[in-house]
Amino acid sequence: MRDFGPQISRRYLPNSAERPGTEGNQFLFTRDLPLGIMPNRINRDAQFRVVLEPEDEEVTERLVPMLDIGRFTRQDLTEATVEFVERVAELIGYRGEALFELVGDGPDAFPKLAPLPPSPVMRAPGGFYQLIPKADRAELKASAAVRIPSKKLWRVKLPRNLGGVRGHRRMLAALGERSSLTPNFILRTPDMGRSVGYDFAAHRRACEVGIERATRRWGTIPSRFRVDGTTEYFLFSRRLAFKHAQAELRDHIFSELNRLLGRLQIEHRIRVEGLKSPAEIEKTLLRLRAGELTVSEAMRIDDP
Repeated sequence: MRDFGPQISRRYLPNSAERPGTEGNQFLFTRDLPLGIMPNRINRDAQFRVVLEPEDEEVTERLVPMLDIGRFTRQDLTEATVEFVERVAELIGYRGEALFELVGDGPDAFPKLAPLPPSPVMRAPGGFYQLIPKADRAELKASAAVRIPSKKLWRVKLPRNLGGVRGHRRMLAALGERSSLTPNFILRTPDMGRSVGYDFAAHRRACEVGIERATRRWGTIPSRFRVDGTTEYFLFSRRLAFKHAQAELRDHIFSELNRLLGRLQIEHRIRVEGLKSPAEIEKTLLRLRAGELTVSEAMRIDDP
């Protein structure tokens, strides 16, 4: 196993606490994205488990610390994988990609994965540059950018069918633009815009439509629950669409993780059992659309 050496990147930017995707509907989306992407720890289906193929206790013991990128240390492969997928999904929600530095943890250990904060990272020949905001440079004793060799970086990008990196950032920008139901110009008029024909109800409706268009690849943000003026079918079909998108993202994260294991010359793969696949959820959506299922039957998609 190659020794990737000590950490080069800055894992925390102390004076740049504001993250992308933290305003209004942006916040709702980035908060909801990792929720439910893996089974709930309390009500977890007994059939759900994470499997290492081929099974190997020694490799499992070395792999669990590598996946330890969440807020809590996990000793079990299933628990560590659940936390891992949720954390990767959370980071992808902020910028459309998640970046990790491979850090050496001893000659016989698998490398640690050190998440980079959701701040700009530029790609250049032979490596990546983590941009350090001016406010943080003095405290971190860092220059304007930290160069990370390509061999030390693992990058998980949002797949194109979910918008890709650029499409995701455009979506977040659109959600941010529609986070306030009060446009700035009406605050500069004595009658809250009535004299110039401002219609609050029409503006709110336009925002609602704009949000649904922005999240067309994902479905309705779960925390928004219901869009005024729509049908029950629209509500639950869009909620199922969000579950479908989460399942696609989950499968993508597992695919990228297994590619990383191959890159590290680890001849094992991680497989998950007991979860609905994107194809199964899509089939449910099609049956709901065709009238073969009631709404209540379709929403049992998460039942064991």
